[in-house]
Amino acid sequence: MKLRFALLLALVAGDLAHAEVTLPKILASHMVVQRELPVHVWGMAAAGEEVSVSFRGESRSTKANRLGRWSIYLAPGAAGGPFQMTVRGSAAQTITLDDVLVGDVWVASGQSNMEFEMYKAATAAQDLPGAAIPRIRLLMVKRDAAEYAKDDIETDGWTASTPETAKDFSAVAWYFAREIEQREHVPVGVIDSTWGGTLGESWTRLTALGEDASLAPLFVSRGKMTDHEVDSRLEDKERKLQYEEAKAQGRPLPQFPWHPPLEIWGPGLLWNGMIAPLTPYPIRGVIWYQGESNSALARWPLYNRIFRALIEDWRRQWGVGDFPFLYVQIANFKSTQ
Repeated sequence: MKLRFALLLALVAGDLAHAEVTLPKILASHMVVQRELPVHVWGMAAAGEEVSVSFRGESRSTKANRLGRWSIYLAPGAAGGPFQMTVRGSAAQTITLDDVLVGDVWVASGQSNMEFEMYKAATAAQDLPGAAIPRIRLLMVKRDAAEYAKDDIETDGWTASTPETAKDFSAVAWYFAREIEQREHVPVGVIDSTWGGTLGESWTRLTALGEDASLAPLFVSRGKMTDHEVDSRLEDKERKLQYEEAKAQGRPLPQFPWHPPLEIWGPGLLWNGMIAPLTPYPIRGVIWYQGESNSALARWPLYNRIFRALIEDWRRQWGVGDFPFLYVQIANFKSTQ
């Protein structure tokens, strides 16, 4: 038994010692890194493993901590590229990122008006054929509501703007990127992290909300949702049956009140899954389009403080200064106001 245990420990230790160096998905070929700010490269490796990063003629190294995390900052520089970035581990492992540009990076977030895809835009037929703009790079964050702050996003990675890659991207974000690229004459990377029908507090860090005592009603509201969720789901099943019966019988389809999804309306849930993993990546600023889901009579009185907490905390968590936060607050739509 002791021999078997010792052998197991040796196997585990061997696996850890040869753990591959990995990068978060946001660090990938075709990315844009923010000009005039330190270039942050981070990831995982075996505890104590030496990792080096080379970019624009500069190389720096560090060792992974006891949890396997490592982090390196390289010197800031002017817009340009394409460049190649190389990450090396001590076990002769090399990760090469190609076609890396340096320019301005913007995060586009909020609900459906920001999520609204380019192919649906009134001007899509005119503009999509000309969407092949190599200096514009797009990153789509997949939907992910989480109970804790994650250290990586779900995404298919960075891509250059083309008619094919732009068509499903946020129309507002794409037009914004094109405007910046034309005015500033620098590469532009835009990160689409959006989810229709969502609340401002879902995009705000739970601790930041909890630090403001005036926002306590948010947690009461969340509690009421969880108190009644079982009945709500039973009602949804009954409504679905009524809908299917009416459809089968050719009768007018019944209309029911919208039921907010418990899975995404919780404070902090979208921050955890879709924003927190982005914060180690230096950016130029944020564009935001939201407010509609907070416009109900029971919710709007708190929105001013929620939105202030969101903006202030996003700036605090990114740690790159008071970056521009450009926003549109949507009017109510099918709400009680």
